[in-house]
Amino acid sequence: MKKFLALFLALVLALGMVACGGNKKPTSGDGNTLTIGIQPSAYVLDYEDNALTNWLEEQCGVELKFMEYAGGTDVDTQIATTIAAGERLPDILLGINLSDALRLRYGRDQYFVDMKNYFADKEGASKVFWDRMEYELSESDQKNIVNYMTDPGNGSIYAVPIIETSLFDAMNYQVYINTQWMDKLNLQVPTNKEELLTVLRAFKNNDCNENGIEDEIPLFGVTAANIGGGIIDWLINMFVYYDREAQYIVDENGKIEPVYITDEYREALKFIAQMYKEGLISPLTFTSSITEMRTIVTPANGTPIVGMFVGHPTAHITQGSELFDLYEPIELWCPAVMRATSCTLNTFITADCENPDKAFELLMTMWTEEGSYRIRYGEKGVNWDDPTEGAKSVVGMDARYKLIDDSAFTSQNSCLWGGVKCTLNAYAETESAEMAQELDSWVAGRMQKMAKTLELYKKAAEKYNPEVVCPKLYKTTAELEETEMERINVPNRASKDRTDFITGIKDINSDSVWKEYKDALYSMGLQKIIDQDQIVYDRQSK
Repeated sequence: MKKFLALFLALVLALGMVACGGNKKPTSGDGNTLTIGIQPSAYVLDYEDNALTNWLEEQCGVELKFMEYAGGTDVDTQIATTIAAGERLPDILLGINLSDALRLRYGRDQYFVDMKNYFADKEGASKVFWDRMEYELSESDQKNIVNYMTDPGNGSIYAVPIIETSLFDAMNYQVYINTQWMDKLNLQVPTNKEELLTVLRAFKNNDCNENGIEDEIPLFGVTAANIGGGIIDWLINMFVYYDREAQYIVDENGKIEPVYITDEYREALKFIAQMYKEGLISPLTFTSSITEMRTIVTPANGTPIVGMFVGHPTAHITQGSELFDLYEPIELWCPAVMRATSCTLNTFITADCENPDKAFELLMTMWTEEGSYRIRYGEKGVNWDDPTEGAKSVVGMDARYKLIDDSAFTSQNSCLWGGVKCTLNAYAETESAEMAQELDSWVAGRMQKMAKTLELYKKAAEKYNPEVVCPKLYKTTAELEETEMERINVPNRASKDRTDFITGIKDINSDSVWKEYKDALYSMGLQKIIDQDQIVYDRQSK
């Protein structure tokens, strides 16, 4: 491995790529100075003369310096160049996105500090981390995050995570129906897939918006959408439990099977293909961006054209549009896949750090609840403050903080570092915030409607979700490298063929075409992936 990395680094260096932007260089320091490597944000006016910097320096008794990496997506190359040149890395790399394979490789080769012992000190060095994890997250989320943090090959931990939670972001698909059209046609909210077809056909075949044009889209969503926008996922779950992250079902003996080769999955595609053929699902589902979805669901001319949509009301509709008032969430009659809590491993203490204890203390200070508010909103007393006693949030939660002004997150400032970094940001949609100023009535209505959506979603999850589900699987460097190409080729082929089956390019009703599809996946290495993932699943289950 060392030999491979050395050759890679030498090649990168030979290409003459520049390691970092600006003139600042990390220094050896005196133990009380920490240099942070960061990709600069256009919103941040100054990192060193900054309210967040000043607070962390005061809390930890340390001086912070910053080294700014050039923007773009090649930060991994910049770091590789620094290593190959024998130059010092910053003490901390903050918010630097590396692939899982590269993170594990750098850790194994001792370019990053192994923080396993820090995290093992649950009543000392890492107490705030474990206390907040236990308070904010479910046991399954905690387990998944610890699995992800830990090198499965040797038990080492090379990164401190960013974790964001949101009640509203936990739903893989949020489904809303046009109640104005329902009332006009004297329809009942569908409670199964047959009734769904009846409602969608009625939307299609009547001039529901009374504009004399056949422009009605019965059901809409976009495959480009992520959080809350899984329109195809929702329809598949009417036939078989399908989690786009894991894509496995687990039988009573603990054997995993890819959903996308099952008979139930094929039946789901037959159903969706028939909907597409009848015009109940728009072709724009497969080509539109999230921005285009907003203009379709909530058009500027004020005339609704969508009967039902699957999407997140914060991301997928035009904010402030009165058309959203026409829509209400529906109760699901199928599994409601709960998204695992988001976790990103992109903050590292490097082997060049002369005081890793102090560096870890700094990162744990960022992990405190106060640290999380300062990182997300800005200065206490200016951007946010302690809540009024007994205050409630707009969705009825006990308020944890009072939000005064959250504009710094999306405008130029000297109180943040740009984006959420190295902390646990709980209830990211301000579900637990007391508002210093009364919320705009439209925003308050949107949040209350999303709270109702969540209530219905959880009800469906409790009723229909299987007892045992496959978690996200975390592999060793060797495992990742062993199936690297297979994990690109197989999902790409499965995704393309899914669209081709739905849109009629390939005949989902043909047994020979279905067999051809499965044979192609196995020829690309599907069995190799399954065998490896079974080993990983068994390992994580233990």
